[in-house]
Amino acid sequence: MHFLLSKKIARFLLISFVFVLALMVTLNHPTARKMSEEYLTPYLPNALQPIAKISAEEQRRIKYAQEEAELKQSLEEDAIRNATNNAIKEKIKSFAGNETTLGYMVPSYANHGGSPPKACFVSLITERDSMTQILQSIDEVQVKFNKNFAYPWVFLSQGELDETKKEMIKQAMTDSMNGNPEVVDITFAEIPEAEWKYPEWIEENKAADSLIALANIPDGDSRAVRYQARYLAGFFWRHPALDEFDWYWRVDPGIELYCDIDYDLFRWMQDKNKVFGFTLSMSEAKEANEKIWDVTKKFGKDFPKLIAKDNFKAFVTKKDSEDFQQL
Repeated sequence: MHFLLSKKIARFLLISFVFVLALMVTLNHPTARKMSEEYLTPYLPNALQPIAKISAEEQRRIKYAQEEAELKQSLEEDAIRNATNNAIKEKIKSFAGNETTLGYMVPSYANHGGSPPKACFVSLITERDSMTQILQSIDEVQVKFNKNFAYPWVFLSQGELDETKKEMIKQAMTDSMNGNPEVVDITFAEIPEAEWKYPEWIEENKAADSLIALANIPDGDSRAVRYQARYLAGFFWRHPALDEFDWYWRVDPGIELYCDIDYDLFRWMQDKNKVFGFTLSMSEAKEANEKIWDVTKKFGKDFPKLIAKDNFKAFVTKKDSEDFQQL
């Protein structure tokens, strides 16, 4: 009885070992496959040997089918990518090349529904701005929008910001993200002095006379305001700190958002092929805009192909007129 029991136990252990080894072979374990071929298969009953051989063949067939499917998918992806790239190139050409705004943005628009847009917040800090207003703006944007999306910030300053101000900004940003500094992305950069002040070809005395003539309007005689307006009109987006971004949200000190924004505004602009948007247009004195409007009209006449048919001209001109309309 004892002998028969031992044979049963031995038979059970052998069957268990064969089962486990067969399972490992099925899972394509290299060590088990080698052991099976060398030590197990030769000693299997004839009825079981074809099963072992079929299993190995099945594994090779499955592997070949997987490799073939992966190659087919790779070729399809390459074809789609090439077709997309060709379509992008043709689209860029239709917008007079990538030197134009729409031409430059074509690859970004092609990212519809894809990776997060290359976007950031940009804030200009001058000697006139108070940290209280700067921190208020950060809190408004972070709490009501960016806490859900974690887009980076770029702070451009007139001269280098001292470490105390930098730490205040970093702390405010970290607090808005539930105290997690790892999701905070901040870049501090200085404004090149040559781009901030009057260029060499400007006649200083004539510029001073122009400021005096505008003394009766808000900030009309402020040289600092003129420097800032000139920089924001064309230089800031060329700053190397903004090279990696396609969209920016300009945040001025002391702003206030009147509601939460629960959708990704940057992605909406990308997916809707939008270039520019604004929330509020402040009323400006006519005297402060006349010369700018004259230059704008001349540009439109010199480069008519660059003027979109669906533009804002009716927004800034009087009806059926080329004259600037005070808002």
